[in-house]
Amino acid sequence: MKSLLPVILILLIFNLTVSSQPCLPEGIIFTTQEQIDSFQVNYPDCTEIEGYVWIEGDDITNFEGLNVLVSINGDLSIGSGLNNIYNQLLTTITGLNNLISVGGNLRISGNDNLTSIVGLNNLVSVEDNVLIGWYEGANPNLISLEGLNSLEYVGGFLQIDRNYILTSLSGLESISEVSGDLRIGTDYGTTLEETGNPMLVDISALSNLVSLGGGIEMSANELLPNLNGLENLSTVAHIYLYQNNSLSNLSGLDNIITIDGGLQIEGLPLTNLSGLINLTSIGDFVWFIDNDWLTDFSELHNLTSINGELIFSECDSLLSLSGLDSLDAGSIENLSIFGNPFLSSCEVQSICDYLAAPGGVVNIYDNAPGCNSQEEVVEACDNLSISHNTIDQPMFTIFPNPCLAFLNIEYIISESGNVQLDLYEISGVSLIQLLNEQKTPGTYFMELDVRDVKPGIYFCTLKTNAGIQTRKIIKLE
Repeated sequence: MKSLLPVILILLIFNLTVSSQPCLPEGIIFTTQEQIDSFQVNYPDCTEIEGYVWIEGDDITNFEGLNVLVSINGDLSIGSGLNNIYNQLLTTITGLNNLISVGGNLRISGNDNLTSIVGLNNLVSVEDNVLIGWYEGANPNLISLEGLNSLEYVGGFLQIDRNYILTSLSGLESISEVSGDLRIGTDYGTTLEETGNPMLVDISALSNLVSLGGGIEMSANELLPNLNGLENLSTVAHIYLYQNNSLSNLSGLDNIITIDGGLQIEGLPLTNLSGLINLTSIGDFVWFIDNDWLTDFSELHNLTSINGELIFSECDSLLSLSGLDSLDAGSIENLSIFGNPFLSSCEVQSICDYLAAPGGVVNIYDNAPGCNSQEEVVEACDNLSISHNTIDQPMFTIFPNPCLAFLNIEYIISESGNVQLDLYEISGVSLIQLLNEQKTPGTYFMELDVRDVKPGIYFCTLKTNAGIQTRKIIKLE
């Protein structure tokens, strides 16, 4: 009997090896429930499909016949409408509980009666895009994303769109890396009935997302009030936010420091930009269009570079461009300011410097007097320059700069009031408050020991009754 044990062990190992093997390199399309039910008979020992899997059938109700699948190396499309067939009877995804990875896209769309995607509980990675709803097919009755609780990695973009009663992204708590864009709603449709997630109010389930290789795109999410859940992101490829009619603040973007591409804020009911207070650089265009409640840009005082086109258009409550003073005029390529009926104050330092030697096209019109043409703004800039040279206006100097060990800060104030001096890192994070007290008119000096400050670029901000002034400081080795 002992002599038979090695033979039995060898047979067991052989059977286990044979029972788990790849198959169907060209992929497979399921159009009926019978095809799914007979899969294990037709393809015995097939646990890893090398090609794609499309599931589109009028009578499909479950995927129990596919419960042996561990991986799909191509796309997994569930009711995507690729053959103009949808899963009209499918209400939940069951039977794919052993699936761990998808090597292509995961598409779940065009499933009119799907209420849940429970059944993908062990799916850890999707190497390409994840699309829960897209422009060729909605999931009008999907109420939850629970079922994707183990998903950690998306190799392409993550798109949640055309899920008309979905209220939160609960179920996506394990996602830590998305290599492409994060798309919550899109602009493929022309009405809210055709695109977006009109009942979505909460995206906080994305709070473990620490790496986003692409940008943030959000559109037509009618009830979404904020972006809480994106706090772990510091750099993104771009940010496009448009026609989210309840997005009254940008909290959730508070730790964004760098946008490699463009920033487009359009059609939002924002009263301020406090969620962008730490933003320092933008790699492409900046568009603020049709934001009817925005009055100024004071929260962008840390923004120093955009490297592209700057547009302010059709913002009906915009009064001034204050807040853009620290922006490097040399990084502006084209400038357009038009259709802002109450905008009368455009003479901030960055705009004045740009208009002194424009590096591109200038379009300024249909604003309030004072900012109704290029000539008006240039004249206002000239008056600003004259007034800044008078002793009655706040003056703020820092020397030597660059510095090694000590800084001298000199400032002049013309009226009594509170004076605040703050030192910021280039990321916008407050390093230290140097002063916060009442001062009478006069000239003041302060010496600052920076020997323990790391080499780099910093900003010092002076706040008085007359306004805010910011100076860049360079600390040498």
